[in-house]
Amino acid sequence: MKIQELIPDFMSEDKTHECKVRLNQKDPLGWLKTIDGFANEKGGMLLLGVEDGTYEVQGYTAMEADKEKLLFASLTKSHLDPVPVYDIVLLPYLSEKETRYVLTISIQESPYKPVVLRYEGMNLFFVRHDGYTESATMEELRSMFNAHRSVPYDETPTDIPYRRENFTELQKFALEHSGSELSDKTLASLPFFDKNGNLKQGSLFFQDGFKNEKVRVSMNSYPELTKGSDRVLASENFSGNLIEDYQAMHDFITSRMSHGYRKLPDRRVDIDSYPERALFEALINALAHRDYTMEGCEISVDLYPNRLVITTPGSFYGEEELKPTRHLKELASQRRNNLICSVFVACKAMEARGTGFEKIEEAYADADEMHKPYVYSRFQFFTIVLPDLNSPLGVSLNSESFDFLKKIENESKYDRQILAECYTIQKDAKDLASALGLSNSSFFRKKILKNLVDQGLLLEKTEGKTTYYATNRDFIHIR
Repeated sequence: MKIQELIPDFMSEDKTHECKVRLNQKDPLGWLKTIDGFANEKGGMLLLGVEDGTYEVQGYTAMEADKEKLLFASLTKSHLDPVPVYDIVLLPYLSEKETRYVLTISIQESPYKPVVLRYEGMNLFFVRHDGYTESATMEELRSMFNAHRSVPYDETPTDIPYRRENFTELQKFALEHSGSELSDKTLASLPFFDKNGNLKQGSLFFQDGFKNEKVRVSMNSYPELTKGSDRVLASENFSGNLIEDYQAMHDFITSRMSHGYRKLPDRRVDIDSYPERALFEALINALAHRDYTMEGCEISVDLYPNRLVITTPGSFYGEEELKPTRHLKELASQRRNNLICSVFVACKAMEARGTGFEKIEEAYADADEMHKPYVYSRFQFFTIVLPDLNSPLGVSLNSESFDFLKKIENESKYDRQILAECYTIQKDAKDLASALGLSNSSFFRKKILKNLVDQGLLLEKTEGKTTYYATNRDFIHIR
């Protein structure tokens, strides 16, 4: 019996049709790449129980068909990202008085491309041509990305149905911050799930028990001002749903920060290292605006004696580079993950408009210049730095944070960083050398520092036996 007797319109295997007698469970790459190719093109149909080439129907018993459906669902979920939307139909036929079945699996074109096939540690991408599947070229990958980059990853569909009882952590979070749980009507309006009741990709990130490398966070505490030393006070990695990620980062920070106070004429004011409002906004921003398509990346939370550094995968809203700036209120708002942001807005954990950076700046309104927060974006990562209000050190920006109004003659590779280090606080040669990773040598003092002093860019001041250096602000302005 030929497949044409069951599907009269079927002619042969082509760009949108492929036949297989059985799914290979031990070596599934051969058929998984077909599914990936269909999803990366205009969709297609996989016919199971049909011989490739001859189109002879072998079929399945009812029990065999059920097992094959489960195998297909399990392996596509394990290896394809995002999982394509598909529909399985059983075509019955009689064979020697026994009812057998051909499985037709219709794969929809993915709204988010390219769909990646992860197999044995590799990320693979496939496309369909006339009757065969092959690896996508760089040009095809670029074309897919450009054509679909406007479709947010968090809004891609899944085949996982929404169940209210699977979102208890989200509902507790909503109750805590908004005073009420999120109704199904509210979730549907986001839309948290589609018209068929299936979750979106971003919705999955809020589900109880969700664990995935895409939502991994790394938390570290260091005893020194840089990572140069091998010493680490504490280190934790965590992967849970977004609410659990927030709580893990928050607990790691608050359990290690100090609590000081300031005496006023009439009272004592308690001071936490990081204002709670600023900390909340920074962590929610990291989760809401993370680029979840970046593979092998994580949100990094790094605690130093003088600052908290939160680094998120994904540049600042399309900006390849954002130079360090303390002017947080001036940063324009643009969402990368519309659904995830909408969930946080519904929980009243985010404003419907704005980045939340203005609240961070307001929380540090009384801080001096060395204790003002700042942000920057480099190499497809976005970083926000919250200075420790109980640390006398403060945080100096790097050289990219300044406009140099006077040319540096005989400039060395250390000059701009020296001027940045001395902009807000005077330092001696020993401190400067340590900050630059150099030895406090006579060459450093008599050549590098003296060159800047001779040009009037660096000002000298001697107190006792120690010479301190301060940047001449007439020639350098902070951005």
